[in-house]
Amino acid sequence: MKSPPFCTNPLCTQHTPKVVKKRKKKKLPTFHKHGTRSTLAFGLVQRFCCVLCGTTCSSQSFSLDFYAKKVISYNDLQNLMVTSSSIRAIGRILSCSPASVLNRTMRLSRQCAAIDAEILSQVALDENLVIDGFESYVESKYHPNNINIAAGSDSSFIYATTYTQLNRKGRMTDAQKSKAAALKETEHITPEPTVTPVQFLCAQLSPLIASKPDTTTISSDLHHSYPQPIRELGSQVVHIQTSSHDPRSKENPLAPVNYADREFRKDLCEHGRKTICYGKNVNNQMDRFITYTFWHNYVKQYRINDPKEKYHLRHYDQAGIDNELVNRARVKMYTKRRFFSHIQEKLSWFHRVWWVRLLQNPEASSKMYVPKFLTSF
Repeated sequence: MKSPPFCTNPLCTQHTPKVVKKRKKKKLPTFHKHGTRSTLAFGLVQRFCCVLCGTTCSSQSFSLDFYAKKVISYNDLQNLMVTSSSIRAIGRILSCSPASVLNRTMRLSRQCAAIDAEILSQVALDENLVIDGFESYVESKYHPNNINIAAGSDSSFIYATTYTQLNRKGRMTDAQKSKAAALKETEHITPEPTVTPVQFLCAQLSPLIASKPDTTTISSDLHHSYPQPIRELGSQVVHIQTSSHDPRSKENPLAPVNYADREFRKDLCEHGRKTICYGKNVNNQMDRFITYTFWHNYVKQYRINDPKEKYHLRHYDQAGIDNELVNRARVKMYTKRRFFSHIQEKLSWFHRVWWVRLLQNPEASSKMYVPKFLTSF
C-alpha cells in the first residue's frame, strides 16, 4: 500500500475516501510515512500519519485481519459454518483455537452485514414478503430467543432480521418452575417500552416497500404481534394471516419462512433439534446467523433440483437483484475491512446494536468483551 485510502479518525476531514481523492488530484499532501513495524503474521508493515489530524495507521488498519495474529481462510471458515460444524470442529480443521474461530466469525459477519446493507440500499423490491419468528435459545432452554425474519415470497431471499430475548414458557416441572422464577427475578428480560421487535423488522422493510411501485403483500401467521406494526407501514401494504397449523406445502403462503426455518435447523448446529451444540453467547450466535443468511442469499444455489441450465441461479437472482451490483459489492470481501463509520447509516438499528456487541447475554457473570477493532473507528 503506497498510501491509505482514508484516515481512520472518524472526525477527520480525510475520513471520507472522496476527500482524499480530491486532495490527491489537487496534488495536496494527504499522508506521510511514519516508520514500519515487524509482525510474525504479515512481515514488515508500513505505518502512515494523516497530515490533517495527525492520526497514525498502518496498511493493516484497512485489512480484515487487523489485529489478527494468524491468517485463517475466511472462505473455508464460511463453508464450514454452513455445514452444521461446531466451533471446536472448525478449529480442529483450520488448526486454530475455538477463540480464533469466534474472532474470525465476528469479523466475517460484519463484512456480510455491511455488504448486504450496501446492496439492499441500491435495489427496489420486486416481490411480496413473508415474515415469521424463528425460535431458538442461548446458554440454556431457560433463555429462549426469537429471531424475526422477513423473506421474499418468490425467492426466499432474507431481507431483514431482528432479535429478541424471551422468558421461558410452556410446560415445566415444579423444579423447573422454581429455577425459571429465580432466573426471572435476577435476570428479567426487559422488553422495549415503546417499540416491539416486529416494529424494528418493519422499519428495516419500510425503504424496500417504498421502492416497490405497486402494493406489497405481507404474509404472516396468526400471532397478535403482527397486525399493528404492519398496519403502521401504510396503505400500500396488504396483510394476510395464515394459521401456522396449515399443511406446510409449497402452496402455503408461509412456505418461504418455513423453508428458511428448516435450513437454519439443518445447517446451523446450535439450532438443530435436540442438539448437543448450543449458543453460549447471544452476540456470537447472531454473528453466525448473519453470516449464514448472507451465504443463503448470495452464495447458496436457489434450488438443488433445478435443471442444469438453472444451476447458476442464487436467491438474489430470483429476487431480481442485479448480478453486477452483487459482484461489485463482494470485491475483496475477505480482505478489505468495512468501517462502521462508513456503513452505519445503511445499517438498521438492530444491526448497529449487534455490531458493537450490545445484545444482552443471559447469565453473563462478567462485562461483555468488546474487541478494540470493533470500536476503533
